[in-house]
Amino acid sequence: MSVNTVVVIGCGRMAQYHLGHILQMRDSTKVKALVEPSKEMIERTSKIFSKFHIPLPPVYSSLNKFLQSGPKTETAFIITPHNVHFSQAKACLEAGDHDIFIFRRNTPEAVLVAYERYENMKNQLEELKDLLEDVAIYEIVEQRKKSPAKKISLDHLKKK
Repeated sequence: MSVNTVVVIGCGRMAQYHLGHILQMRDSTKVKALVEPSKEMIERTSKIFSKFHIPLPPVYSSLNKFLQSGPKTETAFIITPHNVHFSQAKACLEAGDHDIFIFRRNTPEAVLVAYERYENMKNQLEELKDLLEDVAIYEIVEQRKKSPAKKISLDHLKKK
């Protein structure tokens, strides 16, 4: 299983809440960096990492510093005041291949993905849809095999 690498932008109370869930998914998700200017919020956030016995990743005091010298990540969780969401999402998209998750009122407000990744996900969904149709047909066939009726005639179906 591949591990999704993440930067969390903003370490306020909502981010701390979400980190509690993100850090539980250590088999599939790794927080490689944090962006937070407040030392107090970094201190509080470090306690969450300690709770899960995970070392605090590098912390950047601004998004620009992270984008210039931070580690490459696949996903950016933007959990900051609403008035800066657009500029931060735009900066992440312009800087590289980030999938962007913007949270508002404790739920994802927007998810932005690169076009190539979108096409890949769309193809995977089509394959999954085809597979589900095949499974549904298989289940009908298996159900009919177990049916007491040996033959189903068209006349019988017309009566129903």
